[in-house]
Amino acid sequence: MSKKFFSLLIVILACLAVATYLFASRTPQSGVPALPPPAPSSTAQILIPVDLFAGERISGHSDLINSSTGTEITFRELTDELHRGRSPSYEVSENQNRIGEANGYLMMPIFSTDGRFLAFRSMWVTGCAGTCFDSSIYVVNLIDRAMIQIVPPREQTAYTGSVRIPEGEVNNAIIEPYGWDTDSLKVLFYYSGFSMQDNKDYRVGPKELWRYDLTTKQYTLLETLPESSTSSTP
Repeated sequence: MSKKFFSLLIVILACLAVATYLFASRTPQSGVPALPPPAPSSTAQILIPVDLFAGERISGHSDLINSSTGTEITFRELTDELHRGRSPSYEVSENQNRIGEANGYLMMPIFSTDGRFLAFRSMWVTGCAGTCFDSSIYVVNLIDRAMIQIVPPREQTAYTGSVRIPEGEVNNAIIEPYGWDTDSLKVLFYYSGFSMQDNKDYRVGPKELWRYDLTTKQYTLLETLPESSTSSTP
């Protein structure tokens, strides 16, 4: 009797063990997630380091020659007492004929494809211990020997983005020449600021490609680049 009892007990225990194993194998373990983790947030803040003075520089005495027309543009830095300040000033001449004055650190000269215009960028210090700038583009009409100054399409105070600069402020509205389209100049625009944390300038928000019509003097927004874009071109 005891033998039969022990044999039956062993069979019952074995059945219980098998049932427990099968149940456990079908139950998700607490250490392993049942679903994949969510994708990273698309609204993460992004700061893109920028060099505000990148591109070909126009020095104290520079000559630019249009290879297609032979026109020579001369930049001569003005150093008299009237023009001394935080940023330099230059006299601009075409074939030794004075056109006008351009203020600031000049760079990124680009001739129009038909040789009628020359555009170049200007950056001049406005304060903030040398970290706040005004940015513009000068356009020289080589036919009429006239020069105009184009300001950014958006004001510095118009920034409404959520990105913040570590130990700094978004205080620069930057504009760069990009290319020509008949009587219109394409420009790149973005907001930037200086970080006291690592002494670098950062772009915040997307770059925008605008067209400035020299006849109507009106801007048209062509394209907005992704905020994470590091490309210098659209």
